[in-house]
Amino acid sequence: MVAGILTEYLIPVPAQLFRKVSPLGLYYTGVSQWDNAFAEDVGELFEQYVGRQLQQVSDATVHAEITYGKDCNRSVDWIVVCHDAVILVEVKSARPTDAIRLGKPNAVDEFRRMLGHAFKQLDTTNDLIASQHPQFSHIPADLPRVGLVVTMEPFEIANVKPILDFHEVEPPIPTNVCASIDLELLVTLQDQGIGTFLVELLADQTKLGYRISTALKDHTLGRNTVLDEAWASYEWAPLN
Repeated sequence: MVAGILTEYLIPVPAQLFRKVSPLGLYYTGVSQWDNAFAEDVGELFEQYVGRQLQQVSDATVHAEITYGKDCNRSVDWIVVCHDAVILVEVKSARPTDAIRLGKPNAVDEFRRMLGHAFKQLDTTNDLIASQHPQFSHIPADLPRVGLVVTMEPFEIANVKPILDFHEVEPPIPTNVCASIDLELLVTLQDQGIGTFLVELLADQTKLGYRISTALKDHTLGRNTVLDEAWASYEWAPLN
């Protein structure tokens, strides 16, 4: 409240309030209260949430991460087998830090810290499928493979090649870093299979660096049942 001017509360910068109650703001509030335990719990829940989104794809089989080897190593978090492609999905409950948002000198280190392991997971899992490792024998090796690194918040220019080169990232297969909002739209694609859509998008030299949500603007989308169910769970949600 501004003393002597108004008796009501005044918010000079409303965006600060919106950010505080956004998923980004709530995340950092939780971390400040419960430290890394909160971050780990959010990561596990987000991974399961991504799985629920992927299971909406009607013409695909979704496999959870596969353990392999004597050390019980783990594959990417989800493997989606469509009739025309295999999609390797690694989930990172990451959001760009201020260093990345503002292009600070340590942005490269932050990018590698947050997403570097995801690309390694894609590389390893891709090799295991290609070589038909016994634990991956149920995953077709003769279909095109593409990768998705799903983050909680958008990394706006993460897919631009000069940025990937700058960060010394060379995805083993055509890969898109996408936020949860992009995935929530992708799984509702109606006029094309998501396997074909991703293969064509990631091979199109005129669309390098595109966000999935941008590329979907000319396509027919349906309803997202996971989001609809979440909305309907609120007491104040409309009945129709």
